[in-house]
Amino acid sequence: MKQITVFILALSFSLTAFSQVKITGIVSDNISVLPSANIIVKGTRTGTTTNFDGYFELEVNQKDTISISYIGYATKDVVIKNQKSVNTVLEIDNAIEEVVVIAGCIGRCRIGFTCCGVYCEIVNMYLDKTLEENQVKLYPNPSVTGYFNLKFLKNYKKVEIQVANMSGQIIQSKIFQNVNNVARLDLSKYASGIYILNIITDDERLPTKKAIIG
Repeated sequence: MKQITVFILALSFSLTAFSQVKITGIVSDNISVLPSANIIVKGTRTGTTTNFDGYFELEVNQKDTISISYIGYATKDVVIKNQKSVNTVLEIDNAIEEVVVIAGCIGRCRIGFTCCGVYCEIVNMYLDKTLEENQVKLYPNPSVTGYFNLKFLKNYKKVEIQVANMSGQIIQSKIFQNVNNVARLDLSKYASGIYILNIITDDERLPTKKAIIG
């Protein structure tokens, strides 16, 4: 009986080991790879992060689900079947679009649909300010590499970005022509810290952004 029990335990261990596979992959967006993205086996504490080239390796079991996430992007879940490689392209999250929808609903209170008076005006002023601040979204932020993407709500013929350090000194000035929603900013040669972005689009100044390296 003891020999049978040992045999069953050994067989069970062998089957578990056999079901484990090593997967590799690269995490990116539509522009470049994403270093320091998180890859977690759902329901466990097992996970890893991508390296500077967006590459990762992870031991998983068949039928495990891995969750891939990165700041500023929508999380993507992938079920492990027979694949040994999982190359994933993450999409920008929809936070900006959600704010637009909310503003459309609250806007009805201006004609007395759901609320009125001072409260309504305060709500609408807050949403208007939120929309103004979200005319441009900076991601990833913080950035490990010093590369940033700027997503605009609309297209512009000309976008000028002035980068200043915390002392107010302009250290970089960049002009982009015919920007279709997304522009790429390279601050990789600068030290870790906080930098201020002054953004002018078609002669309109947008709210400043803080870019964090490190």
